[in-house]
Amino acid sequence: MTSNDPGHIDNLSTDQTKVLQEYWKVLLERLSTDESAQGSLTEELWLACALDRPDQLTLRFLRARKWDVQKAVEMTMNALKWRVDFGVKELLANGERDLDLQELESGKSYFQGTDKQGRPCCFVFARLHDKNEVDVEKTKKLTVLTLETGRMVLTPPQELACIVFDLTGFGLNNFQVEVVRFLSDCMQNFYPESLGQALVVNAPWVFNGCWAIIKPWLDPVVAAKIRFVKSTELPTLIDVAKLPESLGGTASDFAYLPPTADEEADFAKLRADTAANESAWKKYREAYKSYTESTRKWAGGDAELTAERMKAEAHLKEAYMKLSPFIRTRTTYHRRGVVNDPALSTPI
Repeated sequence: MTSNDPGHIDNLSTDQTKVLQEYWKVLLERLSTDESAQGSLTEELWLACALDRPDQLTLRFLRARKWDVQKAVEMTMNALKWRVDFGVKELLANGERDLDLQELESGKSYFQGTDKQGRPCCFVFARLHDKNEVDVEKTKKLTVLTLETGRMVLTPPQELACIVFDLTGFGLNNFQVEVVRFLSDCMQNFYPESLGQALVVNAPWVFNGCWAIIKPWLDPVVAAKIRFVKSTELPTLIDVAKLPESLGGTASDFAYLPPTADEEADFAKLRADTAANESAWKKYREAYKSYTESTRKWAGGDAELTAERMKAEAHLKEAYMKLSPFIRTRTTYHRRGVVNDPALSTPI
């Protein structure tokens, strides 16, 4: 699916626009009255939008809940609370520095190329994950940082990704229930409407028991996107030139590219610049408050404010880009030129 498909940001019917307006009215009211939302969840909403258009993000929750406003708002609130509790903001601020270097270098999961539908592909090699040798909390952080980075890999109008799970050489030591459940919860509850398809490659008979555990966790809509294939079938779904060599393609296998000494020095310098940090935060908060007010009026039925809201949205994105160097950091995907992240595409 792309932003041009029905029910997406660039192709909303009149009725869907009205539902979106009602959603914003209810969400903004919840954020202003929910005691647990005082400040933190409101700001988390705008940080969650990142470089996306706010409607683009919120429409994911509406589609996931079949355009039921109350259910979509409840889902959004739960996702925002999860982001605060998990520490997504803090993870993005430190990036790969919060992860296990051995996991990063293992190449157990990484983005590379696209499938034939134009969806970015995330390759996951289960055999490289040994549940007896990892710190499960750091593996969860790697999962979230990968999901957040994946949003930057998307090239408009594409809105979905493809995950390729290679189960070649899979054994029970590679199956960690807590991690798999965490991934399924993230995809379904916190990053909804992000999965285009999931390809499970070369699943051995021992995986049957694992699948019996996993499948009940999945929403039927998500389960329908999962396809079991042999590696020999992959070229019909992903061009050989975009498949890694380990899966029969001609693209190079993943190699982690660490930060340079200059990049680390820039990171330390930015984190020490409190005056610039505070200035960027002040402008960003002013921008999201302005967007909130224009959205509140637009949602109230004032169609003439559409242009004003679009202008406020542009200012919000500009302010976020200027804030980004202080709240996010470059990853191996930036260093390899894979992500579309204008704020951090080149060293600061």
